Amino acid sequence: MTAGQADLFRANRGCWVLGERADREQYALLSAQGIVRQAIEIDGLVSVAGGRRAIEGRFLEAGHLVHDAYVGKRL
Repeated sequence: MTAGQADLFRANRGCWVLGERADREQYALLSAQGIVRQAIEIDGLVSVAGGRRAIEGRFLEAGHLVHDAYVGKRL
């Protein structure tokens, strides 16, 4: 992971209000300026302050079906 990817992940991974549906999701897409920048396979959602949750997972690389379908494309 590059420094830029790490910064984007920290900015987007959360402190989100996520309902029960989020517990069933396998992937998350992280965006900036209207473009999908990263795709993540979700390992889990962790509780953070204020009853919110944050995403934990691994970055998907080029060649992965989800990465190739979304990364670099407009929202």
